[in-house]
Amino acid sequence: MSAEDLDFSQAGRGGGEDSVEMNTLQAGVAGRRLPPAVPFSSSTPGPALRSAGATRVTVCRATGSLRATLLTGALCVMVLLSGAVDSARATQDEEYRVQAAFIFNFVKFVTWPQDAFAGGRDKLTIGIFGENPFGDALASVNGAAIGGRTVVVREVKDLASAQSCQLLFISRSEQARLPAVLASLGSQPILTVSEIAGFARSGGIFEFVLVSDTIRFKVNLAASRQRGLDLSSQLLGVAIEVLKN
Repeated sequence: MSAEDLDFSQAGRGGGEDSVEMNTLQAGVAGRRLPPAVPFSSSTPGPALRSAGATRVTVCRATGSLRATLLTGALCVMVLLSGAVDSARATQDEEYRVQAAFIFNFVKFVTWPQDAFAGGRDKLTIGIFGENPFGDALASVNGAAIGGRTVVVREVKDLASAQSCQLLFISRSEQARLPAVLASLGSQPILTVSEIAGFARSGGIFEFVLVSDTIRFKVNLAASRQRGLDLSSQLLGVAIEVLKN
């Protein structure tokens, strides 16, 4: 699996201001690799999704600027993929592959303050704190370029090392000491992500949840603002719950 397999943001080519054409859907669904670079439209089921068992494709529509259209298109594909995994009763490995894809795409919809990169302005570090549930799914994005920065994925062994990350995934293995982990980060501009139940209400930012076997997420907007992070409104629109205070 490569960074391209996890990238849902390649959307928007032609079709007018109010439409989104998904140009690619490259991801592992139900243990099967979908064909790359297959375009599809709102009127006909795309061959990529047909191969995953889908019978009808609804292409999300957006209005406004090109940037808004691209963002909405990418987020629509994220939800489509999650739904496709749902239809196939994803295994745990497949669930973590989808989580890895969400994490990789989250960073495209978040703006960090400039001082968040003081230790290395050309790098964006994704840290995994605790046991690594992703296998090689997340590690595969090492070296990918996002916003002029190179993505670095590494396992974090201690809280001191976590301070240098821009995004920190906190594993379930750290549930017992979650309050201490979040407290140690203070108000630093670190995007925190976890699947620990109650993570968002505990002060984390993104919490993965399973809803009818579909991977979705909650967002703690207040926590992100406290850390100086700006989350795209399109990203918030896809969340199943946004905590504002």
